[in-house]
Amino acid sequence: MEEVNGKTRASLIDPHGHHLADALPKIRGLVRFYEAHPDAWFRMEAVSMFDGVIHGLDLTDTVVRERIAEALSAEELYLDDSVSFVYTP
Repeated sequence: MEEVNGKTRASLIDPHGHHLADALPKIRGLVRFYEAHPDAWFRMEAVSMFDGVIHGLDLTDTVVRERIAEALSAEELYLDDSVSFVYTP
């Protein structure tokens, strides 16, 4: 939980294998959940690991959510530098 402008907001970081059959439907479900309650979230991210590197999607970002709606797979999203980010220590 984070306090933002005097309001407490939740963070959700969801790790899920990009290679699993339900990966893209799960990401889309998180997007629907975010869009139903946008003011409740400080951040909402989906993350997956590729060759020891964690890639993430910021589900609070409108451009990312639009790309998720068009995607054919979760893997393509996580590997698309225009919508994903890499967690660095």
